[in-house]
Amino acid sequence: MKDMEIKYQFVKKLWVKTRLAVLVSVFAFIGVSLQAYCSQADVIQEVVSHLKSADSRAIASYFAEVVEMDMVSDEKNCPKSEAERILSDFFSKHQLTSLKIIHRIDSKMDYKVVIIVMNTNKGSFRTTISMKNSGNKFLITEMRIENNKDIAP
Repeated sequence: MKDMEIKYQFVKKLWVKTRLAVLVSVFAFIGVSLQAYCSQADVIQEVVSHLKSADSRAIASYFAEVVEMDMVSDEKNCPKSEAERILSDFFSKHQLTSLKIIHRIDSKMDYKVVIIVMNTNKGSFRTTISMKNSGNKFLITEMRIENNKDIAP
């Protein structure tokens, strides 16, 4: 009978250790996932900051390998390097005077959108930036800069 009691105590201790190991693993996984999500939570603000300084190279670091670019009615899918050149060309022709976020969607785990009004020396532009999660990093997959129909240039 004593032998059964020893086996029971051993199995009980093993079961407690196993449950503890599983709980620690689950909490560690949740912590790492939450940290990865939080580190990307303000990616919109980072991109907007680069827009304010008209830094096309910094913005391009957030581009996916192929980006759908729509710059004032010239729409095309292009590689990252060409998208950077198009954006740089836009900034060289339009000096930014002010910028305002008018809408943002960043509550989804795999998709973010920001709509911005950019006022320049040549008019007002409505800018839409769409981002998708790609390997725990949000990348710009679409960028549209259109004449702002709400405000006359």
